[in-house]
Amino acid sequence: MLGESYVKAINLALSLHEKQVRKGGRIPYVSHLLGVSSLILKAGGSEEQAIGGLLHDAIEDQGEKISFADLKVEFGELVAEIVLGCTDETLEQRKTMPWYERKHTYLSHLKAIPLEARLVILSDKLDNIRDMSKEFRILNEDFWLKFTEGRKGSIWFLGEMEKVFRCWQREAPLDQNSIAQGMIEEFCCLLSNIKSS
Repeated sequence: MLGESYVKAINLALSLHEKQVRKGGRIPYVSHLLGVSSLILKAGGSEEQAIGGLLHDAIEDQGEKISFADLKVEFGELVAEIVLGCTDETLEQRKTMPWYERKHTYLSHLKAIPLEARLVILSDKLDNIRDMSKEFRILNEDFWLKFTEGRKGSIWFLGEMEKVFRCWQREAPLDQNSIAQGMIEEFCCLLSNIKSS
């Protein structure tokens, strides 16, 4: 059962992301956070992982409002480490580093994250690519206009994430979890459909 910490994390996510919407649209960003947390729970993830799902973009998108240290105090070291593991880039990196350099840094960073962060990252990327697939069917090539590096950069990065997931698929703990295996297969299938369109 989920406890008070999970409720506190929902409230924090709502507060941190209250004015944020999904890229290029009007859908409240919190819908993504709830979707990620839901995927984690359905895959048998722990409460700490589900909280990490709710807060996985807290440092990345709202770093001026909350820090790693704040998360550690509020939710414990594991949740803070999961969120840090999920952090693609900081606000400072976004201002000072080119896009490809930021993505290469993130991909290298994935080699050293806690094992508990893997399911959270997989859930995040699966929720993203599900939404991308739906939008792409509606907008076709115009869909790529909202991304910094357009189709080429987006497909490259998703392809790199596919390689990461395939590597994790051969390792613990994801190789023990048939639901997580299915999530990886779904991600790869959706990516293949987008690439071939």
